[in-house]
Amino acid sequence: MWQNLSILHCKPDSLSNDGLLWKTCLRQIQFLPPGTEKGRVVSFGEYYKGIELHRFLVEICCGLHSPLLGETEVFGQFRNFRIEQKWPKQWIPFLDAIEEDVKKIRRNYLLHLGTQSYGSLARKYLQNKTTLIIGGGQLAEEIIPWLEGEKLQFVRDPLKIKVHENVKLFSLQEESKIPLNAQWIIAAPLTNIELTKLWTNKEPALVLDFRGEEKFQELLFPYKPLSQLFQELESVRTILKEKKEQARKAIQELSIRRESEIQHRPYGWEDVFA
Repeated sequence: MWQNLSILHCKPDSLSNDGLLWKTCLRQIQFLPPGTEKGRVVSFGEYYKGIELHRFLVEICCGLHSPLLGETEVFGQFRNFRIEQKWPKQWIPFLDAIEEDVKKIRRNYLLHLGTQSYGSLARKYLQNKTTLIIGGGQLAEEIIPWLEGEKLQFVRDPLKIKVHENVKLFSLQEESKIPLNAQWIIAAPLTNIELTKLWTNKEPALVLDFRGEEKFQELLFPYKPLSQLFQELESVRTILKEKKEQARKAIQELSIRRESEIQHRPYGWEDVFA
């Protein structure tokens, strides 16, 4: 039943020791063991269960909480995370419902939103010269096909990363391979301290920072944090706001209907929204 399933939406330094951790550039979500009580973990972050859990996860996976409305990367990350984990059986039908409802909301409310990809945003600022990509996750995978010129990718563990054609892959430990005056794309949750260490004596020509809340205040070279990268979308924000509210309302209605259906079918979800 839904009421036995719960998650924590938490900061990196505020984790409990229970459950499966889904980590992206913008957030961390712990899927708790079925039956976990709120009182045990609420101090670690935002706690969701039942109908609110369904609503929150569908909103996240639809990109309603992302800087780019309706972006697809977060849903891809969620699906990959799901495949990689060993789940308690109580979670399986619930996760199936999440994926089904995300697809419905996207299909009905989040298509044709204009220039709404990280790769297209990055390409508008980059020149046809050496570009250095920090990170090997879903975000980096989405950006790389948009890049022109020489491409260097630096990751924590090259053995776990898909090798792209015309992309030179290195470990973050191979700092000597970082060229001077390259264009940088930060697509991994590194700290400011880690990044400063990497580009010391290797000053970039430009840095596009796709991290979430963390950013630099002042640098001696051109730097665009995520907030600045979205300023060009100002002209379409009114339309996007309407789309977002329509999607959010539809998700809320879906959550209520899902809960109603499971209350009438306590032994299975097979025919829910058939």
